[in-house]
Amino acid sequence: MKTTIAKTSAAAVILAVMTIPLSAQNVTESKGTEYYKSGFNAQAKHLLLEDLRKNTGNKSDVYFYLGETYFREGKTDSAAYYYGKSLETDPSSFLAKTGLAKLKIKNDPTGAAGAFKDILSGKNKKNAELYVLAGRAYLDNKDYAQAEKYATDALGIDGKLSDAYILRGDIFAAEKNYGKAAEQYQQAIYFTPSKHEAYIKYSQLYSTTNYALAVEMLDRLIASDPSSALAYRELAEVNYVNGRFSKAEQAYEKYLSLDDYYSPEEREKYASILFYNKNYEKSMEVTEEALKNDPANFVMQRLYMYNCFELGKYASGAEKGAAFMDNGGADKHIYLDYVYYGRLLLKNGDSERAVAQFEKALSTGNKKAELYRELGEIYQQAGDYDNAAKYFALFIETGGNEVRPSDYLMLGRCNYYAASDTSQVYSEHKDEYINAADSAFAVLSEKAPDSYLGYFWRARINSVKDPETTMGLAKPYYEKACSILEGSEGNQKQLVEAYSYLAYYYYLKEDMETSKTYWNKILVIDPENQTAIKALRSIK
Repeated sequence: MKTTIAKTSAAAVILAVMTIPLSAQNVTESKGTEYYKSGFNAQAKHLLLEDLRKNTGNKSDVYFYLGETYFREGKTDSAAYYYGKSLETDPSSFLAKTGLAKLKIKNDPTGAAGAFKDILSGKNKKNAELYVLAGRAYLDNKDYAQAEKYATDALGIDGKLSDAYILRGDIFAAEKNYGKAAEQYQQAIYFTPSKHEAYIKYSQLYSTTNYALAVEMLDRLIASDPSSALAYRELAEVNYVNGRFSKAEQAYEKYLSLDDYYSPEEREKYASILFYNKNYEKSMEVTEEALKNDPANFVMQRLYMYNCFELGKYASGAEKGAAFMDNGGADKHIYLDYVYYGRLLLKNGDSERAVAQFEKALSTGNKKAELYRELGEIYQQAGDYDNAAKYFALFIETGGNEVRPSDYLMLGRCNYYAASDTSQVYSEHKDEYINAADSAFAVLSEKAPDSYLGYFWRARINSVKDPETTMGLAKPYYEKACSILEGSEGNQKQLVEAYSYLAYYYYLKEDMETSKTYWNKILVIDPENQTAIKALRSIK
């Protein structure tokens, strides 16, 4: 990554050298430092440790910022160690001195105040950068009032100091005053257009509330520095949280092409984006590579299971899914974990355990309508029509725009089969099933008036209501079904059923001519139909 440095006049450089040692000037900024200042702690720590390993950069500064990463994590002992190493490497380092002073703020506020007074004494009284360092130390300890005092002092010395505006922006952001924070970041950009962290932090303020503005700031950063990996990383994040997975994937690809390190969390995010973008092969590739290095990675285990299902690797998915579901306890598993594991079990023929997983998914409180439909289908295939009807009804109730006419058909049919079952468990509620089926088929007829199915199945359930055909309850529905079926090809079996009912109905009404008409219509379709042949023989 290339960092753009703001040019300064010769006089300004001379003044800076007179007032502050080189190690605290921030004349150059390492990649690790940039990542730290932009809020990416894991990457910063990795890069700073690489600087130590390769002996690159200002060693004292590297130690200081390593201390900062640990302080941000709440590991004050480690922070103290690296602040101490920074001072040991460069006894004149004001970065190190502010770090050590920062450690005293909570437990020894008087001592901290004295330390900062010493730092800001003598020739450093007018050093605005040191006031910013002091202010940030207090901000990191959540003392916003004192942090603001130092920021104000810094701007009183140098009203164009971008770091002071960024500090004020960070204070306002911590206080959740995002509008004022944005104003400060904007000021920082105005005075130093190359200040990457100001763009990043401005964008982060609006990443979930104003997508267009968040992207605009990152586009401005990319326009000023096309090699900014952080800009593309943040662009990917903004698109990810806003569900724009295609753009997130593109930004991540660019980010990865510009940087040679990304954290395990970012690797997880990238694999997730690929999955949501339905790029299952690539997602699986990233996932498998991550699991080689970290087999216990919970997120990657999850994505492996998900990808297995989408790629049709059901046996492997169920095997690894079982281990994943045993990992971490129920409090770590989410709705989709149970759903995908249940689907894998179902594909492997274990419907009983699949149902148990789906029920667990519902118990999370994230009751997705699609799952109701799946449960309905499982219970229907198992012949449990009561439960099947229950879940189809729930799907219709909650499915919104996802509900199709065919769902009413499924609901009606399950109730129809339950009403037709003579076993005691169903017969006790026969009337309820009949009414529920009739209602479902009625809705189907309304939603799909050109389809014979609603009328045909409504005829069937009314036949169950009127088993002796004495009331002719099914007649108008069979007639309507016939009017549709006669004008189409196929479904001859259904047409024969409708004609048979109507022929028998008219026979009972002693309208033999009409009865003969329908029996003959059956023979046109099926000349060998014995029921029709015998019926015609009996009619004189």
